[in-house]
Amino acid sequence: MFATGLKEFVLLDLGGQDVKVVKVEKGIIVDMELNEKCAASCGRYLENMANVLELSLDELAQHSENPVKLNSTCAIFSESELIGEISKGRRIEELCAGINYSLYTRLKPMLNRFNGETLLVSGGVAKNKAIIKYLGENYNEVIALNNSDFVGTVGCCHFGQRKS
Repeated sequence: MFATGLKEFVLLDLGGQDVKVVKVEKGIIVDMELNEKCAASCGRYLENMANVLELSLDELAQHSENPVKLNSTCAIFSESELIGEISKGRRIEELCAGINYSLYTRLKPMLNRFNGETLLVSGGVAKNKAIIKYLGENYNEVIALNNSDFVGTVGCCHFGQRKS
């Protein structure tokens, strides 16, 4: 990969609207999965939930300890579930951790198909420290790429430059 020089890795691109998982071996893409069906598995879910809590995404991303269990697999139902947990008097830190952990649990089935030692994370959600921490449970090394929200753009420019 242009950004790291690595030839063996799994790339998790967590954007606002979709999620992509790409397996790279010997510098070649060998498998890929895309989820664009539901907002509950991408950055938009985090934005919606942060809005319910009236927090910034940066504030939400700080919390990973003692997550409240949020079961819903639908972003809309998750908001209702979160409001129910707020009414129970749950601490904001536990609510944030629960939101982050629920996104991680929805990513896990996609990632389970892609074994590897190193996970590279791109997209805006790569800035979420809690998600990166949870991903560390599945990989020896998790690298949140620098300028993660521009990795796709940089890759396209690099590819275009090589072609010209």
